[in-house]
Amino acid sequence: MLCSAPGVDPIVAVPLIAALPEVGQRFRREVAARGGGAPFNHDSGQRRVQRGIWGGRAKLRTTLYMPTLVAIRFNPAIHTHGEQLLHRGKPKMVA
Repeated sequence: MLCSAPGVDPIVAVPLIAALPEVGQRFRREVAARGGGAPFNHDSGQRRVQRGIWGGRAKLRTTLYMPTLVAIRFNPAIHTHGEQLLHRGKPKMVA
């Protein structure tokens, strides 16, 4: 099922399943947090600071980096979403 997505082949799918066996058993937000892809806030009282991605499994983040770039380039839906984020002022690495 993973290999049916554009940019995902067995070279990506196998480490992904090995690094994140919870896929399909947990809610997507939990999986994103465990994978280190969910932004966390650092707010305290009245103080609101920029959200950042930290924690989770760093190896998983590095495994997904190149397939994400391929998906942004070749998948029309993801490309449109990435362009919208850039137009809203997000840095390219965040988008």
